[in-house]
Amino acid sequence: MATGIVVLAAVLDLWFLVHASRERLSVQDGLMQNVDAATLPGDQVWDATGFALRREPAYRYWFLPLGVRLLVASGEIPPYTPAQMAASPPAAVIVDVRMFSVFREWPSTRRAVVQHYVPRWRNVWLPGASGVIAPRAVAAIDIWRSGDYRLEAGAALLRHPWFHDPVACAAATGPAAVTLMIDVSAPAVQSGIDAQRSGVRLDPRTPWRLRGGDRVYIRNSSADPVGFFLAPASAKRLFEPPPGGAPLADPLFELR
Repeated sequence: MATGIVVLAAVLDLWFLVHASRERLSVQDGLMQNVDAATLPGDQVWDATGFALRREPAYRYWFLPLGVRLLVASGEIPPYTPAQMAASPPAAVIVDVRMFSVFREWPSTRRAVVQHYVPRWRNVWLPGASGVIAPRAVAAIDIWRSGDYRLEAGAALLRHPWFHDPVACAAATGPAAVTLMIDVSAPAVQSGIDAQRSGVRLDPRTPWRLRGGDRVYIRNSSADPVGFFLAPASAKRLFEPPPGGAPLADPLFELR
């Protein structure tokens, strides 16, 4: 009887993996294709699971289940710090269930990622910047990676969930994930926004070619706070969900 129960459990588990996980596995496949499309061979990617199969790991202990986090907490191995990221910025960060746990335990690294990366896709974040600029104030942005960027800025953006709980946006599914999307193919910049780099004015309505190490200043001369995204110029949308919008999780990757 015991043998029969074990065999039945194994058959049911196999059925679940083959059938119930098909959609989730499809999402993972799409994520790996997105990483390949957004980065180049030789680029480094910070990935806690192994989705960036063809890219170099940005963190030596890239595989981040519970054991690695416990070793970091005990001081046996070093964490991945904002200073390390700034010195050699990853070309992408994959934000999945394992990275959620890392962000909870390394808050300074989480803040660095949120400040210097934007979700091109829901779970694939690329170099950029975002933030809130108070009325008649200036935001200073340090550019980590060279590239072409576009600015999206306006008071209406402040309603976006990113400015209230950015990490939670990576876990959104179904209709909620679709409503997160922002079209940046023709960026909208409200009046009263201007920018400069090294004293030279940047046109907010055209792409900017920036270098790693640049500091960009964005001024909000309006009477209202504004939210902004500085996104890769090649991106047509931000927060784009994978086909079907399924959550990025699977029984094969449940060990956190």
